[in-house]
Amino acid sequence: MELGPLEVEILHLLGEMGESRPREIHRRLQATHPVAYTTVTNTLYRLARKGFLRVRRTGPKRAYYELSGNPRARDQAAGSVVARLVRAFGADAVSRLLEEESPPRRGRRSQARERP
Repeated sequence: MELGPLEVEILHLLGEMGESRPREIHRRLQATHPVAYTTVTNTLYRLARKGFLRVRRTGPKRAYYELSGNPRARDQAAGSVVARLVRAFGADAVSRLLEEESPPRRGRRSQARERP
């Protein structure tokens, strides 16, 4: 399941903002994605249906959204972004991701040597 650019941006914003109302998310999006409020709410509904977001309702028309703690959903989101990068940039994207994001690998030997 691939995520669109707006879906990725909303997930990123919610990661920064924490639990938020659609109106707050819409305001923050206006700087980078000038979209209608209804587009944001529809995208939030889709992300919640896909399992990427949790919804907390406080009334018939008021809801708060936050990132889902579902590791499977997070893995799908990351996979979607990485797939888009690899399609666009090929091996350069893979090299850069490995260079920037991988923690150094440490085997038992190197850990054992560092102990006093």
